[in-house]
Amino acid sequence: MRPLSLFLFLLASFTLAPPASAQIAQTRAEALAQDAAEYARAYGVPGPEAMRRLIAQQDSVPAIDAIAERYRDRLAGISVEHHPHYRFIVYLTGDRPVPSTQVLAGAMRVPVQFRTGAKASRERVLWALTNHQPAIRAALADTPSMGIDPRTGELVVIAAKPVVDRAGGDAAVAARLSQLTGVPVDRKSTRLNSSHVLVSYA
Repeated sequence: MRPLSLFLFLLASFTLAPPASAQIAQTRAEALAQDAAEYARAYGVPGPEAMRRLIAQQDSVPAIDAIAERYRDRLAGISVEHHPHYRFIVYLTGDRPVPSTQVLAGAMRVPVQFRTGAKASRERVLWALTNHQPAIRAALADTPSMGIDPRTGELVVIAAKPVVDRAGGDAAVAARLSQLTGVPVDRKSTRLNSSHVLVSYA
């Protein structure tokens, strides 16, 4: 299994597709230039730097795959940090430190920083997500959105706030889902808007 097939941080599109009637076939170079312009605006970097970063993300796949495979037993997540420095962040379980390194991606050498302290590996969280979805839905009497945050390796469950309230509130839901999944729970909830809360699992 290719580890990066499940990582969501690579090659994110920064633009909204125009209506079908207005779509015009783009070359790869034109699409990349458009994404680079959006990236530059989003992250406040010059256009050429935005282009270098997007090309680096594409070209870094084999090197990041190799890192993910090397630390597979400890891997919780991998993400891209855009500020204050452009780099890859690899989040690992345990407290044994791993020295920073670099990957050659296109014309860039991109720093890779390892952070330790994750409470569960990505494989463990993925197993819990795959095998306990029916139990999570039953606990909430709803169909919440579920996924894994690649920045931290956390299992994330997003449900409407009234649903969470009917199930006993944030703390009760977190405790119940922790028991169901066997995944350690970060018992805080973050309000996303007036009708949704996010419950995250470490």
